[in-house]
Order: sequence, then structure tokens, then C-alpha cells
Amino acid sequence: MLDPAIQPDPEPGCEHEKPGLVAALMQHIAAVGHSTLAGYCWLLELVGFAGLKLALLPTFHLLGFVLRAVSRVFYSG
Repeated sequence: MLDPAIQPDPEPGCEHEKPGLVAALMQHIAAVGHSTLAGYCWLLELVGFAGLKLALLPTFHLLGFVLRAVSRVFYSG
């Protein structure tokens, strides 16, 4: 029977790992992911606002044209 005090050798290449290293790395990855996601959301808002502005701008031009035409017809006194 094996002596319980004898521990097996760690896997090769894992000697440098510390118990909190993986948790710290995961927190760092989560923070970078959150920051990147926030950046993408900001970019989508900006693109969405620009798209909305591009969609509404011709509508306001058309509305202004119609109002000017109506005012010329009815109020040309």
C-alpha cells in the first residue's frame, strides 16, 4: 500500500501555477470582456443614432417643404 504522505508529482508545466492565479486571470478576462461589451454597446448606440438621424432628416425636409407649399398657397394674400 502507498504511503499517504507521498504526493504524486505535479503535471509537467504546472509548477509555476498558484492557487489564486486562475481566479485572478478569470477576473481580469471578465473585466476586459465587460469593458469591450460596453464599448460595443456605445458604438451601436452611436451608429443607431446616426441611422435614426439619417432616416429622420429627409422626413423633416419633406415636412418643411410641405409646410412651405401650404403656406404659399393659403397665405399668399
